[in-house]
Amino acid sequence: MTNEILTSVLSGVGIGVLYVLSAYMTFRYALSRGQRMFLIIALGGIGIRLFVAISVITLVLVLSPVNQPAFLGGFFAVFVLGLILEVLMLHRSQLAASQKTGDPTGAGSSNV
Repeated sequence: MTNEILTSVLSGVGIGVLYVLSAYMTFRYALSRGQRMFLIIALGGIGIRLFVAISVITLVLVLSPVNQPAFLGGFFAVFVLGLILEVLMLHRSQLAASQKTGDPTGAGSSNV
């Protein structure tokens, strides 16, 4: 693997890790708020994070001599793993909230 490809992959992974960490911090902050504020913070955070990530990726692709497939592959690999973790965290928090409140509908429970 050449230095250019390795640098490109690591750059993409780095931006992906920053995206995932910001998603986790937003999630933790939103959990400390009420249900209505949780939704506003979570959805607003997604919009802001996506805007910033797309802007940074565009700037890197336009201004840096990176190997584009390697850079994007590194970013999207971490991005997809982060999305999976985010969905699992949301599901787990919803399940815990429904068990805490004794939700009789079982809206947060999993039948899998």
